[in-house]
Amino acid sequence: MEPLNDDFSRDLLVSRVFGDKDKCPEELNEVSYEIARKCGGLPLATIAAASLLLSRPDKPDEWIYVQKSLIPDLRIQPTSEGMAQLLNNSFNNLPHHLKACMLYLSIYKEDHIINPDDLVKQWVAEDFVSATEGKSLDEAARNHFYELVHRGILETEHISCSDEVVSCTVHDMVLNFIKRKAMEENFVTAIDHSQSGIRLADKVRRLSLHFGYSKDAKAPACIRLSQLRSLVFSGFWKCGPSISEFHLLRVLFLHGKHGEFLDLTRIRELFLLTYLQIEGNVCIDLPSELQGLKYLRTLHIGAMVTFLRSEVVHLPPLLHFRLPPNLGYFVDAGSVQSIEELTNLQDLQLACPQIATSDHIKHNMKLLGSIIGILKSLKSLTVVPVCFSEDSNDNENSSIAIFLDFLDKVPPPCSLLQRLELFPRVCVFHRLPSWIITIEKLCILKVAVMELLRKDIETLSMLNALTVFSLYVRTTPAEPIIFDKSGFHVLKYFKFKCSTVSSLRFDEGAMPNLQRLKMEFNGSTVEQYNLENVGFKHLSGVKVSAKICIAGTSEANRMAIASVLNNAIRQNTRISSVIIRFINRVIKGTNLHTLL
Repeated sequence: MEPLNDDFSRDLLVSRVFGDKDKCPEELNEVSYEIARKCGGLPLATIAAASLLLSRPDKPDEWIYVQKSLIPDLRIQPTSEGMAQLLNNSFNNLPHHLKACMLYLSIYKEDHIINPDDLVKQWVAEDFVSATEGKSLDEAARNHFYELVHRGILETEHISCSDEVVSCTVHDMVLNFIKRKAMEENFVTAIDHSQSGIRLADKVRRLSLHFGYSKDAKAPACIRLSQLRSLVFSGFWKCGPSISEFHLLRVLFLHGKHGEFLDLTRIRELFLLTYLQIEGNVCIDLPSELQGLKYLRTLHIGAMVTFLRSEVVHLPPLLHFRLPPNLGYFVDAGSVQSIEELTNLQDLQLACPQIATSDHIKHNMKLLGSIIGILKSLKSLTVVPVCFSEDSNDNENSSIAIFLDFLDKVPPPCSLLQRLELFPRVCVFHRLPSWIITIEKLCILKVAVMELLRKDIETLSMLNALTVFSLYVRTTPAEPIIFDKSGFHVLKYFKFKCSTVSSLRFDEGAMPNLQRLKMEFNGSTVEQYNLENVGFKHLSGVKVSAKICIAGTSEANRMAIASVLNNAIRQNTRISSVIIRFINRVIKGTNLHTLL
């Protein structure tokens, strides 16, 4: 990447400090340019310098002090002592609670894609977070996360439709600094297979072992692990330490390699365990001993489970539960009913393999139907593909989908539910379930239907808290889908996927707070209809993106289709931006299986 020029570097600096480059006081103009020049056009250095000014942004003396503390030009030697000094000053300037959160990042290896949901739950398990008035521990931890993002310590990789960071990384230079600092303070000990023989501190509190596919790596010897609070292990189980000796362990993250079996029968000895995550293409047996984990708040299973006994759900403190992708089948029928003992469960995620038989999918959907009305504290219910990314739902048409009409007959979900996302390539309603209107706090909804009527939109418009709405319609609607000024007043994001865009219609005053509109439809329908009837002119300040599905057509035809759509949208000069992409496929019907 080319270094930024002085103007761009200065704009980045003051934008980070004040939120807007035009809000910088005039008396700070000269010193802000001096700081930007000394940062040498390096975004990382500029952001680090900005983090030093966040606590007292309007104090000229503070700006002058930062300007004098920087070496003349970091562009010449970006890895010099000057860069290390800048990062160290940035670290020392952090509030105490953020220092622990930052040092904890050293458990990750280079280029690791970090899941923010997992990270904040690990912070909570480690007691890095204190609840504040009006905020839960998880909410406070997420605030810490965004503080580190704002300070440039974490770099966002992907942002969801609800403006949440879905994935992030740590810049290599920042991570190297954090690892050195964490080792110096004996906060985290992180080693890979090439370092497994080195001597470590006598007492280790957090251990991160990344052995990859090495079969001869060994856990460090001659160190005391009795005080271990967090263990992250990636590699073959036989190379890892015996977990049963870590009686003070709070966080356990295991990522196994292909073909291994992990025996967890002694996990009951980790009586303080708060966070347990197991990933990888491996088999595990979730033993009945799990019910002895009285403090377990998070249980994320991404591995293949050979047995799931009913005792596993006797975990009243559990808040977050990610069910394994092969959910295969509870050993006894009492397991489903026992789920009602999870009285505090707030977040339930069911992983759905993207390659699976219809019987497998039917089983998992029946499970969903059995528990949807049981959990009385549930705030988030999601069905996602195993290998989840934000766009994975849209990569291709699913060959198997399941009608979820039976869910219309089950007790409605908890009234506290705020997020309901059902993997649209698999989970399909013939019509919207009647209980959808009872979920008054619903903020995020992703749903697929076979048929959509005008009265369904009227029902959805009464969900007054809805801010993110993704709607997938499997057949061409028989009547226009009209959005008028009644309802959807706080909606910020709307995604619409259907074979034709012509069925959409926005009346004047519709969706007054909409910020982003995403559409996906067949290109063959664009030139057949008058797109002015869609009513793009009634949308204000909206960013529009469209995926046009078309196969086997010429470039000239694609350009003609794009021109028609672009002209229809651009007639509204208040549209913020338009992005049009073509996809080499068409939206068509799927093989739908009725689940009785």
